[in-house]
Amino acid sequence: MSKRFIMFLLSFLIAAVPLLASDWLEDIIINGFISQGYLKSNYNNYLARTEDGTFEFNEFGLVVQSKISNRLSMGAQLFSRDLGYEGNNDIVLDWAYGDYHFSDAFGIRIGKLKMPYGFYNQIRDVDFLRPTILLPLSTYAEDMRAVVGSYVGTNLYGTFKLGAMGRFDYELGYGALNIDADSPFIKSLYDTVSASIPGNPEIYDRSTHAKYVYGGYLRWSTPIPGLRLGMNAGWTTIDYAGYADIPNVGKARILFDHEYIYNYIYSMEFMIGNLNITGEYHTIKTDYNITVLGQTSTIPIDPYGYYGQISYRLADWLELSSYYSEFFKDKNDEEGQRYIDQGLPAFFAWQKDLCFTARFDLTLNWILKLEFHKMSGAAFVHSFDNPDGIEEDFNLFAAKATFNF
Repeated sequence: MSKRFIMFLLSFLIAAVPLLASDWLEDIIINGFISQGYLKSNYNNYLARTEDGTFEFNEFGLVVQSKISNRLSMGAQLFSRDLGYEGNNDIVLDWAYGDYHFSDAFGIRIGKLKMPYGFYNQIRDVDFLRPTILLPLSTYAEDMRAVVGSYVGTNLYGTFKLGAMGRFDYELGYGALNIDADSPFIKSLYDTVSASIPGNPEIYDRSTHAKYVYGGYLRWSTPIPGLRLGMNAGWTTIDYAGYADIPNVGKARILFDHEYIYNYIYSMEFMIGNLNITGEYHTIKTDYNITVLGQTSTIPIDPYGYYGQISYRLADWLELSSYYSEFFKDKNDEEGQRYIDQGLPAFFAWQKDLCFTARFDLTLNWILKLEFHKMSGAAFVHSFDNPDGIEEDFNLFAAKATFNF
């Protein structure tokens, strides 16, 4: 579905609003959030300039929603974010949709939609809905927002109630991605390709294009109280291009792509009383096709990761949580031999994270979170942030206050 067609449908829905419900303005709901955080690491700049401590960590969201009729609703969120190089407090349209609900089993949305990606990607902006500051990097790495945040397109969704067998929720989506070629994650991909070219030249005049994205999820609320299982699948292709000045050759066109990217996430959540146990396993199947001076080489890469998280609410005002997360850039090279062959540290191949969080619900509108991460490996630690070198083991402290209105 083209972007022009989507915008036409959205414009049609907006124009039709007064005809559908004369009192629709009375049903408008406006809410939002604003947060300020702080990050400090003992080694390695991670996500931002954290070795010196940084307040470059804030978010703002304004949500407007309205129920036009019993079946039709609309909503949008303006979002601003700053995390190191990401966001820089630019205000963007994070999501906006028109939603027509035919029945419990079938509904359709069109617009700019949050990506169905694990249990928590669609609500990751709402700090009140999760116990931790940073979600587990094995599935929800902050760098990956440039790719898995949202898409422009359409989705189908619904719920099937199965009596004693519980309930199934599903969502199927198709659309296009808009990817910032200057985001840290994309920049790190260019650096990875650059390292495979003689002389390790910088790639400039970069461009990135995602042809399409489609996928969805299936979630089962089982007959066991509090137990929820899920499976997420997504597919896309992404093309990259740029130029590099190669020694003894000169300016050359650099092309590389993910001919396909297959994402699969398997999820489990168990809630009983004040206890919540969550785990997700994430696997990616992809190839790099790199073309330099007319010669194409293919590098198969199969990243994967997993985490387990436990949280417990001790009181109305206090919740404690912890998770352990592991991510490997290639399941066929967990020991990092490919990096050793390039003269790089083996620990670039993985990143492991042990996290502890205390969440304080100060009022109905204010929360404060304090968090400690003990990390090993540098899969998401970027060399352009650390020109003096990268340490294998480091700690990260995070604090974040959020006001919800």
